[in-house]
Amino acid sequence: MKIVKTLIFLTLFIVGNSYFNQVFSQEINSTDENEEIIFYPYWEKDDHFVYEVTRVKSKSSKNNPPKIDSSVYTVDLTVLDTLNEEYLLKWNIDYQYLSNEIPSEIRAEIKELLDLEIIYKADILGNFIGIENWEVLSGQMKNYMIKLTKLIAEKSGQSDDILQSMEKFFSTITSKESLEYFIFKEIPTFHSLYDISLPISEPLVYENEGPTPFSKNLQKFNTKISLLNIDEENGLCILKEETEMEQESMKTIMNDFVKENFNSFSDEKEFDEALKLIKLNISKSKTQSINYNDGVIHNLIYETSTSIDLPENNQVENETIKIRLLPTSQDKH
Repeated sequence: MKIVKTLIFLTLFIVGNSYFNQVFSQEINSTDENEEIIFYPYWEKDDHFVYEVTRVKSKSSKNNPPKIDSSVYTVDLTVLDTLNEEYLLKWNIDYQYLSNEIPSEIRAEIKELLDLEIIYKADILGNFIGIENWEVLSGQMKNYMIKLTKLIAEKSGQSDDILQSMEKFFSTITSKESLEYFIFKEIPTFHSLYDISLPISEPLVYENEGPTPFSKNLQKFNTKISLLNIDEENGLCILKEETEMEQESMKTIMNDFVKENFNSFSDEKEFDEALKLIKLNISKSKTQSINYNDGVIHNLIYETSTSIDLPENNQVENETIKIRLLPTSQDKH
């Protein structure tokens, strides 16, 4: 049962903490005759912005005290080109503080593996399209995971044979889709509220669904987007998006992920039974301050709360991503 619980927690952490690409329909964006604001980026080639990105994770359970971990990096966001109705952008990472989960003796080496340059595209309306140099990044992230796994195996007295059983998992977690929506989910999150027509007088409330990198099945959502404040003097708006995930579709995706990546799993029947019994509650909220005149994002806070109830145990994981525009950025005002 211990292996089953570990798999459930691992799978929920990966699947639940991914960014899900919600597919907005024209009906959702339409607001009849209500006054509305539409958010687009108005970038030009060589525009340059510097952001600080902070990721804070906390984990608590019935039997263990809370654990809190964090990492901080700065990102240079540069507009490389604006041709063909698309933006070509560079998201350059420089870690200032690494997670405490990374052993101190390999922090310098790991930092070199994690200070990455991500080249990606967005359409002219600001929608994230995809990472261009994903094959290079995939190899770099796989090297990082192998190095970390070897170290953990050595410290626990295990054989390196564990790497063979993890090979398919490593390939899945470093695929193009996983890089875009799990490893570097800050990027699609950063772009997610562009190209949305938001009524001033009332929030958008709707049911929706979107693809995940871990299953052919779609994840179902209940989402509300609200306009919290308009600062007309400075051209700033504060938006909030709140999303709850439908439990049964999440279980289906978790099951697909395990069956695809752990095909030699001997406790499959026990896993299936445990998955039926658990109760899941996954909610996400995103609050951001954006200038509606030039489309520059000033602050963004993305929070994910995941709770799971198993027989004789429960666990809650919270993750917060904060993206803050630094004063050293190009002044477009």
